[in-house]
Amino acid sequence: MSKPSTWSTLGTCGFDPKRLDKNEFCFPECPAGTMPYGRVQCVENIDTTSTPFVYSYIVQNDFECKDTGFSATPDADASHCDIALALAQFVPIYANKGDCPDGLLSKSQTCSPVCKEPNLVTEGNIKCSLDGTITNSFHCKRPSTIDVNPSLVIGTAYAFKCKVKNQAGWSSVYSTAQSNSVTPLSKPPLPTISSVTNGISEQLSVVFAETSDKTDGTPYTCIATPTSGTPVNKVGLTSPIIITGLTDGADYTVKCSATNAQGTSELAVYGASQKVATSFFSSFFSSSLVV
Repeated sequence: MSKPSTWSTLGTCGFDPKRLDKNEFCFPECPAGTMPYGRVQCVENIDTTSTPFVYSYIVQNDFECKDTGFSATPDADASHCDIALALAQFVPIYANKGDCPDGLLSKSQTCSPVCKEPNLVTEGNIKCSLDGTITNSFHCKRPSTIDVNPSLVIGTAYAFKCKVKNQAGWSSVYSTAQSNSVTPLSKPPLPTISSVTNGISEQLSVVFAETSDKTDGTPYTCIATPTSGTPVNKVGLTSPIIITGLTDGADYTVKCSATNAQGTSELAVYGASQKVATSFFSSFFSSSLVV
């Protein structure tokens, strides 16, 4: 790295032959009477237009020295730290000051700005020590995991391949890994109940549209609630679900929910209550016993 005339020294960027690691950053030094803005950082660059995605690392240099009237000199007698310099250093990369106050931070307190890019995460903070020293470890970094944006099928395992690029070119081989089965990101939507029918004594048949983000082996639950009395639950893996143990001639309201690895959906309610029919044979034999 060459040193522009506006810098004093290369500072922490002047090491040789060490290179910056991914998401690592460094700070040159500014001449007296100026303050640093930004930093020099090694960032990951992802080309999503290629298949598979192309990953490379580039130097992002937004560091510059600007005139300042602030001083970061520790003051053990003061009750606060003047953090204006620390905040100004991150102007190019934060969206706002977050929970950091304007200018002064109480001793033994910390604060963190908010990163400008929504896909970056915050690490470290700005701290005011008891001796008046400002410790500035705040930075914005990319998460260690990579979101493979395309839609994946729940319950399916995938093989992933990655390679890396530097100034000399691409690595000669891919690194490969086998994933676990894909799990849903959130609990499933409620199932859509299309019909509730009877016809057999003491039971109802509930037909519903199965949800797309339910993991294999996790259940649906349907509940038949009478106008008075105890609800009856029945669990099943697919549609239809037959709810048994009901009272002939009684009216029931039917509700169903879906469950996956992230939780259980809200209850879907069938629009009309359903009367459980008394079967012909049950009626016939009951009436034949009357003398």
